[in-house]
Amino acid sequence: MARSVPQWPTLLQFLFFFFFAIFLLLSPPLGVADPTDDADALLEFKESLGNSSALRNWVAGTTPCQRDLKQRWVGVLCYNETLWGLQLENMGLTGVIDVDPLLRLQHLRTVSIARNNFDGPFPDFSKIGALKSLYLSRNAFSGQIPRSLKKVLLSHKRFTGPIPTSLVGATKLIELRLDDNQFSGRIPIFKQPGLKVVSVFHNSLEGPIPAAFNNMDAELFAENGNLCGEPLDDSCGGSSAKISTPLLVVLIILGTAVAAGIGWALLAFFRGDEEEEDELGPTASKGKKTDDENKLERGSPRYASGDKKPAKEQQQGES
Repeated sequence: MARSVPQWPTLLQFLFFFFFAIFLLLSPPLGVADPTDDADALLEFKESLGNSSALRNWVAGTTPCQRDLKQRWVGVLCYNETLWGLQLENMGLTGVIDVDPLLRLQHLRTVSIARNNFDGPFPDFSKIGALKSLYLSRNAFSGQIPRSLKKVLLSHKRFTGPIPTSLVGATKLIELRLDDNQFSGRIPIFKQPGLKVVSVFHNSLEGPIPAAFNNMDAELFAENGNLCGEPLDDSCGGSSAKISTPLLVVLIILGTAVAAGIGWALLAFFRGDEEEEDELGPTASKGKKTDDENKLERGSPRYASGDKKPAKEQQQGES
């Protein structure tokens, strides 16, 4: 009878997974940032802001993402006590934003500082590699847009000039809102396959709307100076016709003048023929009469003169 051989590989696998499970249970959760580090980073960020009284509960000795929502720092977005976003909207904040402290927020994905009073150059949020959404509406920033963003909201600002070319290079962009600004020029050609929403209404843009946006809502492109093409009702051909209206009027006037000249020439030509025919009329009649008289003089039986009858009729009478 054959002896059973111990299943050593199976036993080793069991021991490996057993000790690995113990290791996981005893280790701190992976990917969870130290709340103290987050607090220090946010307090340093707060120091770069002006008029930060709205952030009065951002104080040392506490943590941003506390379980008690009443004790949680204002404007922070948390999940399982992990900070993943900042929502600092409409707080009257001013100053020049210092992005560097935010680099220590390992799980920061979204930042909204809309409807504040920030100005100056665009903060270099591209340093935050994990950042996906940025909301900057109703501020007065200027400069280039970070290319790593998925959502860029720059509505209700005072932007002028052409749409920043840095947006064209934002390969992950899925939503772009530039409405209620003073952007001018043409809409760039965006080739991002994931771009679903582009809002540019109430600007001073012109030219054709890129074909990639033809299926979007027409309201997203309304209230611009000279935008044309789908999804708007104004075709680009119609726009060109408006521009060339003075030239069209000149061509109509020239065409009318030429037609009138040709008509006058034809009328003069036909009237000249009628006058010539009237002058030749009596001579032609006289010539016709002379021809008839010549026939009579030649003794034509039909036009014989006098009372003489034709010879055949005379012979019949004598017999």
